[in-house]
Amino acid sequence: MLPDCTSEASTPGRYAGFRCRGSCASDLPRTQLRGRSVDPVRRRRPGTADQPILVTGMHRSGTSWLGAMLSAGGEVLDVQEPLNVQNRQTILRRRAKHWYSYISAANEWEHLPWYSDALEYQIHPIHDIRRARLVSPRDPLRVIEKWTRVARARRNSQRILFKDPFAVFSAPWFISRLHCSAVISIRHPAAVVSSLKKLGYTFDFRELLQQETLMRDRLGPYRVDMQGACENPDDVVVPGRQSNSLTHGRTARWSLARADIGVPAPRAIAA
Repeated sequence: MLPDCTSEASTPGRYAGFRCRGSCASDLPRTQLRGRSVDPVRRRRPGTADQPILVTGMHRSGTSWLGAMLSAGGEVLDVQEPLNVQNRQTILRRRAKHWYSYISAANEWEHLPWYSDALEYQIHPIHDIRRARLVSPRDPLRVIEKWTRVARARRNSQRILFKDPFAVFSAPWFISRLHCSAVISIRHPAAVVSSLKKLGYTFDFRELLQQETLMRDRLGPYRVDMQGACENPDDVVVPGRQSNSLTHGRTARWSLARADIGVPAPRAIAA
């Protein structure tokens, strides 16, 4: 059960693996990670008031809307999709290798220092500048806007919100290691497939199959179906339905609240 508790771009081309046809921090010692002495997570488990938030769920499930609504009051800093492979301004050292990159104890050394820095409102100007396309008139402005938002969040002690549909399989890590309150967005499968078909997105399951730790820990029972879906890469309906089943299957054991039958509890929301 979950404890109490990036926009989904419409960029043409590959998105979310799609191809467009048109333990507690205080229990762990300080650790050397890539030459940096850091606390694996915050020394003190934060209270509910300053607990970071993770908004996740399958792409096209409404995570962007949920993140925008939670951020509308100006009390949180919205960190957009760190695990999006197309996000040049990710808070991580480098962009994710795979869509739905899986974070666990086996590879957390690659991610934990950067997420910890985000929770402490730390920025990395050199990395931000290197990743920006200086020939683009918008990228330098985005970098400056990012620094300004972080500085404002630090001054106002804003709560951190990670909006990232691609973190759905890593939600247990965010909860246990970063003490995030999780909001899981669940959308009706027909609505998901309709959205994918409208945009012409087809899912490449090799993005998941190539992650052996993810397959071993989470998706092993779905391997055969995923391999079968790879045989028809131009299909929209079957991969869309299958990817929706994966996320539903991994979150079904969590306590869910449906938004269409009353005021949802702060655990998960069905769109």
